[in-house]
Amino acid sequence: MRTYLAKTGHNFKNIDKLKSLIDSEQSKANKVIISYRDPAGRITSSFINKFHVYEDRTIFDGNKKIQGFAKEFSAKVTKNLNRHHGIIRQEGDFSLREMILFLWECNCKGRLSEVNPHFTPQLLSKKELNVIQSCSNRTIRLFPLKVELLRNDLQVINNALDIDYIPPRMNSTSSPGQDWSFSDSAELIDLPLSKLYEHKIIPKPGSLLNALTQDQDFKTKYMEVFEHDYQLLKLMDGYRQTAKNQ
Repeated sequence: MRTYLAKTGHNFKNIDKLKSLIDSEQSKANKVIISYRDPAGRITSSFINKFHVYEDRTIFDGNKKIQGFAKEFSAKVTKNLNRHHGIIRQEGDFSLREMILFLWECNCKGRLSEVNPHFTPQLLSKKELNVIQSCSNRTIRLFPLKVELLRNDLQVINNALDIDYIPPRMNSTSSPGQDWSFSDSAELIDLPLSKLYEHKIIPKPGSLLNALTQDQDFKTKYMEVFEHDYQLLKLMDGYRQTAKNQ
């Protein structure tokens, strides 16, 4: 969806672009589509698709070339582990937990906005959430577009806007071989990429969710990073349910 919007000239990274369309007595926009995703699924997907397995090709061994922005980010994570935590690893070898804690450190330093948006929360501040909330207080129709319910939500949007757009299924992670497997085990978020590759296993979002229930300190730090995304999730899921009941 992000790629499609970029190709059509709507790749606005600054949410103030939305504010300028709705924040007036006569809003320029009367329909707004809010694309969002479960935060645990989104960050797990970023970790897997950018560093471990893309579609059905492995990245750690170079079978699928790592993208430039991902390589730059992975180098920063590894350098931080080596320099500040005494964990010596080769460049680009880190776990999902270590990646999330790196984001937490960036957030504590007020530098989360400097991280590539593939790896940050969708919303970086309460201010951004307020802009979206303000849409529901106006004569603007909000359309939820949840990644996990993409086709269902797009069908509602298509019917309302009298268009017909359903994108082909892309960037779906599948097993690189018959000896590979997926797992919800909480322990997987502590395995660095080299070990995940060695054991031929791919963590599912449930791995992170299970780990969060087992480690309160980690959950607290995780929520400090993704709190606004969870507020967006609650807001838009609630809006969908309200619209369904009307």
